[in-house]
Amino acid sequence: EILTERPRMRRWIDLPVAELYVETIAAVADPGQVVPLTRDSADDYLIALARIHHAECIVLGRSRSP
Repeated sequence: EILTERPRMRRWIDLPVAELYVETIAAVADPGQVVPLTRDSADDYLIALARIHHAECIVLGRSRSP
């Protein structure tokens, strides 16, 4: 929605390009059935996507606590 529906984004990316980008990401970002592998089940899809796309590594960040 941010890329395709916010008019201020047109300053950085044309609508057709934004739509193509979103469609492409949606096409390759569905891991299908996700097997539970981590302590945080919300992250399991990342492992599934990494395996599907033969990623060599996954870069993690740490959330800042208030």
